Parts: sequence; C-alpha cells; structure tokens
Amino acid sequence: MSVDVTVDIPIIRYMPYATQLKPRVTANVSVLWTTNSGSLSPTSGSTALFTPPNQTRTSRVTGTSGSESDFVDIQVYATIPFQPHFGFEQDWDNKTLRSEAEDGSAVLRFKGGIKRSWQVSFNNLPPDEWILLREFFKWHQKHIPFYYEDLAVPDNTGSGEANILTLVTFDSGLKVTVAGPQRFNVATSFREQ
Repeated sequence: MSVDVTVDIPIIRYMPYATQLKPRVTANVSVLWTTNSGSLSPTSGSTALFTPPNQTRTSRVTGTSGSESDFVDIQVYATIPFQPHFGFEQDWDNKTLRSEAEDGSAVLRFKGGIKRSWQVSFNNLPPDEWILLREFFKWHQKHIPFYYEDLAVPDNTGSGEANILTLVTFDSGLKVTVAGPQRFNVATSFREQ
C-alpha cells in the first residue's frame, strides 16, 4: 500500500510567547516520521504533532513505511523572540511618487496601500538574549519575512486573536549600545510586507 501524508495547517507561525500552533500530520498507514527541521511527537504511528523551529523556512515532514514514503512541506514563519520596550514609534504610510511640473502643478501616483513600520528598542538585554536576537537577525537579515506580534494593538477583526500578527522584514540593522556590564540596548526597525 502506498503512503499518503497530509497536514491540517499548511502555513504556520511560530509564537514563543503566545499559543503555539502545532500542526498534526497524518498518514493513511503507520509510518516512521522524520523532518528536516523542528521535531515530531511521536516519531512513529499514523499521526504526529510537528513542533516547528523558530526560523522562517520550509520544513519537510516525511512518513516512511517499508520502501514507500510520502512527504508534506510546511511553510513556517518565525516570530521575533522578544517584545520591544514600550515607547516605540509606529508609522503608517504609503508609497507615493510625486512629480512636479515647471508650472508647479503636481502629479501623484500611489504605489500600493498603507503599510506600517516600527522603530523599536530592546533594552537592558543580558548576553544570552542579545545573542539570540543577533542570531535571529543573522538568519532573517533584511529579506526573509517573520512575524511581529504587536502587543500594543488589540485585534478588532473578531478573529479571536489577542493581538495583531504582522508579517514584516527588518528595515535596518541592529544598533547596539552597551548599557552596562553584560547589558545591551538594541535598536532596529521593521517594515510590514
């Protein structure tokens, strides 16, 4: 009998400080479960729960029974592992191209809708948290998206989510100030995708 593997949530977000989603993978027969990232529990049987890594990536889960196997790819979006200190700035803006004629008249062209950006700081981080934030930045740099959960803005969409999760990218590097012995202040910015 051939193996058929399915997943109930094809795109997930890793949420370290909120309710974490763990998709269930299912096979039509009892299989040995393996993955290229994250973990599975249990590692054999017809179902398993997938625990994702906190990295934006495609994780592959494979079910094998004898010489037959099947896989499913699960897109995982990381969530930045800390909340910034309050007092951060949030901008709402759109891209507008402005041309001005010699007579002073202006022609405006809108390039997309309103997008948000955040200028945030993470203050007084101990070395282990600074290293975690630095590694998160090194993995995502400015081109790999991740989720930012804005705890300052409640979700009013009726979805039941406590806060608004927004897919963002880093818009700047990490600016580090040594705040004291083994304490670091880190400033950066995110831009909505």
